Amino acid sequence: MRCPKLINRYTYLLFSFVYFEVLFRLACMESIFKGFWFPLLCAVLTATSVFLLTDLFKKRTGLVVTTLLLAVIAIFYVSQIIYYSIFGVFFSFASVSMAGDAITGFFKSTLLGIFRATPYILLYALIPWGYYFLSKKVFLKRKLLRYNRSFETTCFLVIEFMIFLVLLPCVRDTTSSYSAYFNQEDPYEMGYYSLGVIRSLETDVLRSIIPEKDVTDALEDDKGKGKVDDADSGVVKPKPGNDQDNDPDKQVPIEYGYNVTEIDFDKLIASAGKDSVKSLHEYFSSQQPTQKNAYTGMCEGYNLIYIVAESFHLASLHEEVTPTLYKMAHEGFYFTEFYNPIWNTSTSDGEFAACTGLFPSGSHSFRSSGSKNMYLCLGNTLKRYGYTTNAYHNHTYSYYERNITHPNMGYTYQGVGNGLEKRMEKIRWTNSDLEMIQITIDPFLTQDAPFHNYYMTVSGHLHYNWGGNAMARKNKNEVAHLNLTTDTGDDFPLAYLATQVELDKAMEYLLRKLEEAGVADKTLIVISGDHYPYGLDQNGPDKYAYLEELVGYKINNDRDLFRSALIMYVPGMKPVTVTKPCSSVDILPTVYNLMGIEYDSRILSGQDILSNSSPLVVFKDNSFITSVGYYSKTDKLFTLNKDVTVTDEFNQEEYIKTIGAIVSAKRSAASKIIDLNYYHILYGK
Repeated sequence: MRCPKLINRYTYLLFSFVYFEVLFRLACMESIFKGFWFPLLCAVLTATSVFLLTDLFKKRTGLVVTTLLLAVIAIFYVSQIIYYSIFGVFFSFASVSMAGDAITGFFKSTLLGIFRATPYILLYALIPWGYYFLSKKVFLKRKLLRYNRSFETTCFLVIEFMIFLVLLPCVRDTTSSYSAYFNQEDPYEMGYYSLGVIRSLETDVLRSIIPEKDVTDALEDDKGKGKVDDADSGVVKPKPGNDQDNDPDKQVPIEYGYNVTEIDFDKLIASAGKDSVKSLHEYFSSQQPTQKNAYTGMCEGYNLIYIVAESFHLASLHEEVTPTLYKMAHEGFYFTEFYNPIWNTSTSDGEFAACTGLFPSGSHSFRSSGSKNMYLCLGNTLKRYGYTTNAYHNHTYSYYERNITHPNMGYTYQGVGNGLEKRMEKIRWTNSDLEMIQITIDPFLTQDAPFHNYYMTVSGHLHYNWGGNAMARKNKNEVAHLNLTTDTGDDFPLAYLATQVELDKAMEYLLRKLEEAGVADKTLIVISGDHYPYGLDQNGPDKYAYLEELVGYKINNDRDLFRSALIMYVPGMKPVTVTKPCSSVDILPTVYNLMGIEYDSRILSGQDILSNSSPLVVFKDNSFITSVGYYSKTDKLFTLNKDVTVTDEFNQEEYIKTIGAIVSAKRSAASKIIDLNYYHILYGK
């Protein structure tokens, strides 16, 4: 017979882990109980594991060990809640050092995050304190009886076996808990929703310390090698693309070539020594390159100014208070369906996607690339074309190890701490984008060689308030007259817009200086964001109320949330409306096509937006948008795009599987490009 003391302990532990999960979902997820059945089962297993582990100790030692273990687990839950409240993502085991960098680098934001999480901190603290108290007063007062430990072990194994029995029917479902647990290509964060926190931590740690499986399966899948167009059987849709199709000057059919280089994949395949390298060669050789088009070489020889702007978004475009940004967005290439997904390490991964044309992988893509050959990045490529290439960041120069990654991309790089601060009038939070442009642009305007300047800005960074954000405070009067009100009466939307005013002033100054130097019509300006302004998020059912007020529509899913703004602008150009869905990884190949740069479109994740290739937008959880529709992996819901109809021939389930395989292969390939230093294998430089 079991001792009541043991039953009480187990009941308490079982309650504790269910309690932990419920609190976590309350803090970080829109629904507590949606998809909760499997995390609940995992909580039972975790409670059983802790019970078995701590029962190995004598009663007094077991009391201390169990209390400390509960405290450590509670701290982990709270840390994820705080990190998520600040950065909109969860940190992983592999990115602990970067998480520490982020927290210390934004100390005030961290303090605010801790303050906001205070109720959860107190609620989580109740569990280890309660266990210690009840053990002293109740559990240890009972006489300890002998019992059969093999019975406990058997119970544990039965529960573990039950979990795998539950998982097995889902083995082929790429949206399932099975996929989150076993598929290394799935984002680790998906486990927090479908597995629960502890089980997700387990998979995260295992992925970090155990070598990844070979990518052969994902890359050799016939569907993974296929084209998005091939899956469109039974679909009637409007012609995708841009207004070049209706341009009377382009009515005569023209046979364009392809953006491809002479890579002898057959020779590479024959000489490949590693299966994974060989698989990459075979995969890329099977890919269809994008076709050149009427805009190929439009900006050949132009200067290039490329800006990844902190939290730049559709909400940044306000005809009255950010008129320069609004003008550039609508009078250049106007992208009506541009998406800027958030990845595992929000800013770093967003910058990585925009700079490399590759999907981020895990939580450290940019950092991993710092020691690899990044042959196809803009800095390295344009240096080969005789450009001077410089990069600037008006925050700490070594943040996210940019002091390593940016020189590796081919830039002479300066930030606060390695020279830029000597030219700045004042260091504050946040620093001025306008000032960064003012102190860096002049030397390049009169030189003979073309130039490429890359900027990572900081003025638009959270938090959005008047007291803790210098740029919001500086531009408060510029937005004070706007009639922006929320149910809570907060000024967060106004403060955010005030930070974007500083970027607008920077662009106004830049355009004026280019015009004065006579190089405006020979300069291509590209602006995208690193991620959506998650600093406007709030807890509760109205999580996106502030952002909704700024953009003017309801945010119902990731497609709504990550719809953003992309600027590609040459002063004086004829405006071009582009309706094709596209995302951050598509920027690099589009710029290369515009500038007439020779590149191989098969070995990038993204594609030239202006080409006739079918679009594919991929989100962190492998949800996707095509010309046919939007598939939410989390909700398992497929929604047709407007003006798209399907016939009886269209098999929705098969379509989702086919595109899913293509997405998986593309993400696997992007990961291995960095892991295997693939560009070095191809180019040897």
